[in-house]
Amino acid sequence: MALCFVLLIAACVETKTAVIQDAMPTMAPVAVEDAAALSVLDNITGVAPNSVIVIPRRVNKHRVIVDFWAYKITRGAVFGMAINLSYDANILDYKTYKRGGFLERGGKSVGAMKPIYMVSSSDLEPGLKKLVVGGTLFRGTPGVVGTGKLISLLFDLKQDTPTDILFLKNKLKNPRAEDITEIN
Repeated sequence: MALCFVLLIAACVETKTAVIQDAMPTMAPVAVEDAAALSVLDNITGVAPNSVIVIPRRVNKHRVIVDFWAYKITRGAVFGMAINLSYDANILDYKTYKRGGFLERGGKSVGAMKPIYMVSSSDLEPGLKKLVVGGTLFRGTPGVVGTGKLISLLFDLKQDTPTDILFLKNKLKNPRAEDITEIN
């Protein structure tokens, strides 16, 4: 089975497609500080610093995880993220999310306050769903630069058939809630 994801990032003129195939090895979950994770990201062809990388991986016969990574971000401190995507609800069933470690490194100036995350699902039309995903630090935190996982979205597969996930919005925000420009 091939599972195809189409990635459209605002302010980019290109479409990127990642394909999962049964023959593709399953990636194990990776800690943000793990050098092996950085090595995997460094070896993806065509990826430049200041990028958001989307890595879909098939965990088993019935589950797909889509990981969002901030990669070598230096254009500005990341205070939050905004991701909107649509998918075929006849093939994929959104289940839950797992917070990444990237935003978790922020928040030092306000003590134990952890970032907050929000994922909201809605119907776009029959058989087509939309997810609105956000994550943010608390006011007064300096933001985060560098590399790390932003969030992982978990989907169950309802059918063994190829499908697309269309990313309608994928933005990183600075502490003033402005888009960080020049992010690939």
